[in-house]
Amino acid sequence: MKFRGATSGEPDLGLFMALETVTLGVTGKLALWTALEAVAADHPPLAATDLENLIARARSQRESLERERLAAARRALDHGHAGVGQDIGRAP
Repeated sequence: MKFRGATSGEPDLGLFMALETVTLGVTGKLALWTALEAVAADHPPLAATDLENLIARARSQRESLERERLAAARRALDHGHAGVGQDIGRAP
């Protein structure tokens, strides 16, 4: 999928892409905390870390971001935005 004009000043598209990026980071952080929690019993320094709280915070952040990301997607990918979605389904 190509996003023509992604950097041409379309604020809705820019916000959507930024939220996509931040969501990826938070999802990765959640995956890390979850993996560390799975092995924490075998590693004393990890056992002393409040991984449950870190996991809860990451989940909360992801839920909040998801609401914003979907709202931004609706605005950015609206058919009224020139260049968005025009290349979907076409070979590069």
